[in-house]
Amino acid sequence: MKKLITGGAASLIAVGGLAFGVVPAQAATTDANVCTPSDAYTETIAHPAVGEQTITVANPAYVAPVEEVSHVVHHDAVGSETIVVDNPDYVPAVPPTDEVPAVGEPTVEVTVDNPDYVAPTYTPGYWQHVDAVYTPAVGDKTITVPNPDYVPATPGTPEVPEQSHIVHHDAEYVHHDAVTHTEYHFAKFTETRSGKKVHGDVQYGDWSAWTEWSPETHTSWQLTTDPLGQPEFHASWTEGYGKDKVYYERYWQARFDGQTKTVTDKDAWDEKVKDAWDEKVIDQAYVPAVPGTPAVGEPTKVIDNPDYIPASYVAAHDEWVPPVYTPPVGAPTIVVTQDNPDYVPAIPATPGSPAVGEPTITVANPEYVAAWDETVIDVQASDAIGEPTITIDNPAYIAAFDEIVDHAAVTCDVPAVVTPAKTTAKTRSLTVAQPKVEESAENTLAETGGDAALQIGLAVAGGGALAVGGLAIAASMGATRRSRRQNR
Repeated sequence: MKKLITGGAASLIAVGGLAFGVVPAQAATTDANVCTPSDAYTETIAHPAVGEQTITVANPAYVAPVEEVSHVVHHDAVGSETIVVDNPDYVPAVPPTDEVPAVGEPTVEVTVDNPDYVAPTYTPGYWQHVDAVYTPAVGDKTITVPNPDYVPATPGTPEVPEQSHIVHHDAEYVHHDAVTHTEYHFAKFTETRSGKKVHGDVQYGDWSAWTEWSPETHTSWQLTTDPLGQPEFHASWTEGYGKDKVYYERYWQARFDGQTKTVTDKDAWDEKVKDAWDEKVIDQAYVPAVPGTPAVGEPTKVIDNPDYIPASYVAAHDEWVPPVYTPPVGAPTIVVTQDNPDYVPAIPATPGSPAVGEPTITVANPEYVAAWDETVIDVQASDAIGEPTITIDNPAYIAAFDEIVDHAAVTCDVPAVVTPAKTTAKTRSLTVAQPKVEESAENTLAETGGDAALQIGLAVAGGGALAVGGLAIAASMGATRRSRRQNR
């Protein structure tokens, strides 16, 4: 079983060491009558940290992930996959038949009453008495109508003299605007290209854009914007040396630089197109006198009335009415041909035909539901929340620290013994080893309290013994000094 050394025990061990370390420095001696002086010095005791600054513990807020728990429920199929139905395309077989002869004739002749027949009629003659009848005249014997040959008289018209007035017209002019034209200013433009020698020949690149070079060198006004003539050589030069040498060529040409001006060829003027004149305006033209004419004939004339019916009188008398005979129209009956109601037409023999297809067909059942397995989730899966452990500050952690112990100088009243020279002040570092602290789920401080107390007691006892020994040496040196003083 492992034993645990607690932090308290370690502290006691450190205390025991400190008890030894804080003893004032004494001179080293070879016998009781020799004093060895020593310089003061400072001793640094480094105490290492106890435990870790942070520890990893279980996270109380951690929720472990949950795996999905499910089971499978089997569902049987519903219905059959196929069903048998009537075949819509099925044509049943037709058996052959023998010929059946016709019964009777299709039509027969029958005698019927003639619907158009008119029987003859006879009305015997007789004497009919006729009363006297007087019929008065209708209209007038003559009538007055307009005379188509009549020409009415016309009255004469007096003479109408001419009436007019004079309208004066000023001279007429047409205004003409000034006649102008546009001129375009030309200046000297240049284009440049550069190249390098390739296999002894200069290979030039594309020409640059035309750039205005010197308006004063070449300036003129032209009627169009077309460049003047062909580009002319201007200059060539080189820049650089060796493989970096660049060859340049420049050409110039007079080109339009964007400036324009308007030149007047003829000032504006007014052109006289018609002199002033006086116009006679006729208000009333001259109308000569027209003499009148007499009427020709009469406006109306009397003629016989074509619609006139004179009066008449017929005396009473007996008048013979002759007999009237109307012959018959058509025959009383006629023979007509009509369909024979008893006729049965012949039925020709038929060869028959075989059936087409099958009476029923097997098709997929639309209501069929195939068997299936359903996964039923009993426990829904979930992800973990947080981390299983967290890092927190260690409440048992003791940070490392340095303990400074000052040692006083040792002086002697007797002549000093010659000793090797040493530094007037020195600093020493002493590291106190800490016991290793182990943790176990089985061993606790309560279980090992007795053993830990025993170890602590030993450490304290050891430290105490060292301290007592130191004090005894100091007391002995003090007694020696007092003895020497008394002898003097």
